[in-house]
Formats: sequence, C-alpha cells, structure tokens
Amino acid sequence: MSRADAGKDQVYDRLQADFGEASPRVCGYVSEYSFFRQRALVLEMVGDAPGTILDVACGAGLVTLPLAAAGRRVVGVEINAAVCRYARRNGIEAIRGDVFDLPLAEGVADVVLNVEFAQENRPEALDRLLRELARVLRPGGRLVMVWSNRRGLVHRLIGPIHRVLERLRGRRSFVLFHHPLAGMRAAGEGAGLAVHGASAIFPPAGLRLRRPDGFLASLIGSSFVVVFRKPADP
Repeated sequence: MSRADAGKDQVYDRLQADFGEASPRVCGYVSEYSFFRQRALVLEMVGDAPGTILDVACGAGLVTLPLAAAGRRVVGVEINAAVCRYARRNGIEAIRGDVFDLPLAEGVADVVLNVEFAQENRPEALDRLLRELARVLRPGGRLVMVWSNRRGLVHRLIGPIHRVLERLRGRRSFVLFHHPLAGMRAAGEGAGLAVHGASAIFPPAGLRLRRPDGFLASLIGSSFVVVFRKPADP
C-alpha cells in the first residue's frame, strides 16, 4: 500500500490517547462545538439523495455518523488502521486504504465527501486527489469538498496560538497547506467535474457565506466548500 500521507499515524495516536476515539479533536479540530456546527453545515450539502455515500479520509467517521445512524449506506476510507476501527464502531463501513489510490472500482459512490483533508497535502497533490475522487464517483453524482481557508483572518490569528499551546503540551500538529478556492476549482475541472456551488463557512455561528471570495469570507471564513458534479453519461 502506498503511503502518500505517511507520518500522520503518530499524530493520530497521541491525540487519541489524550482525548479518546469519540472526540473530534482526534482529527485535529480545536473545538468540539465548532466541529458539530460544521458537521451540520456540511451534511446540509450532502442532502437526502439515496445511494452510497463515500467518506474519503473519514477519520473516526464522526462527520457521517448521523447519516449511518439514520440507516443510510456510508462507506469510509482511512489509512490509519486504528482509526478505521473507531469508524466501524461508529457504524461506518470503513475500509483501510490510501486516498490517492482508493481500493474501489470506478463509479461506486453517489456522493463523495472529503472533509478537512486537502490542507494536509501539498498543492502538487491536489490534482491527483481530485482525479481519484472523480474516478469513484458515479456519473451524475456529487463531490463535496471541504478544506481549511488557511489565509482567513480567523486562522491566521488562532492558528499560531494553537500550535504553541500544542507544543507546550508535547503534542505534534499536522503540517497544513493553503489551497486557494481557484486552485480547487481548477483541480476539479481538470478531473472532469463541474462546479455546482461554492461557499465559505464559519461554523461557530452556523454561517454559510455565499460569496467565498468576498470580504466577510476573508475575515471569518474558516473553511471553503465546493460542490462538484460529475457529468452524466450521454
């Protein structure tokens, strides 16, 4: 198995030891409250369409847990073996695999979800990631991408403080990269996907900002969201 994201296991293992497998902080979230507000915003965009939901880089399955609990079919892919076990205990059909080389056939998912993973990868990995996500999406299906806006003022203010505190506690942090909205759009279009919608979100207030390139989004837009569609077969 290729380990394109090798080196993260130690970070996960330490966070799990400190917070327990049921906490969103295992996946790097600073605030549990913010996570749950973000989850509500993201699941609105997933909607209630039938079919298989594929949660790529699913972590412990906490984002899609409400969908699985409601009886919808959720398949997760995660590289960390221990985290896969946590996801299975949360009702997710978790498969251990590399997100850049998914162990799945083409067109198996009606909705693909990738939440707060892209920023853990260098910009040159973005095209490869989007091509693989597009490959497993059925024609006519949707891909929901959510990633951190590292240039947003909220992150530039809080991020350095959080990193210092984590070092003082002896914890390693994920190395994070900025991906501008235009870069994500271009990567999706290069993979044969069409942009269906874009926004920025500020989970603590439950806000979805319809102008992701606007001034307000540059201040409090903590994450970008782009919904892609894969063209239906002619």
